[in-house]
Amino acid sequence: MLKIRKSKLMLEIRRKFLHIFLGIIFFCLLILFPKGAVLLFILVLIFGGLVSAYLFAKYDIPILEWVSTTLDRPSRFPFRGGIMFLVGCFLAVLLFSSFYAALSILILSVGDGIAAIAGHYLGKHKIVKNKTLEGTTAFFITTLILLIFFLPTWKAFFVALIIALVELTTPQYIDDNITIPLVSGVLLTLL
Repeated sequence: MLKIRKSKLMLEIRRKFLHIFLGIIFFCLLILFPKGAVLLFILVLIFGGLVSAYLFAKYDIPILEWVSTTLDRPSRFPFRGGIMFLVGCFLAVLLFSSFYAALSILILSVGDGIAAIAGHYLGKHKIVKNKTLEGTTAFFITTLILLIFFLPTWKAFFVALIIALVELTTPQYIDDNITIPLVSGVLLTLL
């Protein structure tokens, strides 16, 4: 039993480190390249993810099996988490300025990644479903620290607080890989 829990925890940590790494890559791409090129790149990755999910469901392909067991949560829809992450990034880049899209993706990847890891290791006080006070606090603090480098302190605090509440309260049937960058982009644009 302990071995299974440890294995699930390691899977989640690998997923979140990939989440953080990809978010930082997309952040840098948005700073360095035109918005259209980044949109096309993310769209190609989404298409590749969908094709991979289809192939994984139909055929026994060793590399896809390895990716699934190493980086994907078991689900009826293979690679769902990764594809939803890419869709959230795509929507942020499509709908907001490059700067606000980059910040929204950074919040999604780093804030959500740190929250999940902190929640797993330090989480003792469950708030909503599997969300803990410690994970939500880690999300808020991480987001605040990220935003303080780019925004006035009051705006960084307000956005971090609202997005932490969004991350905490997003129902399980709606993926927070979509809600976090969309709400972040809207708040950053309107404030």
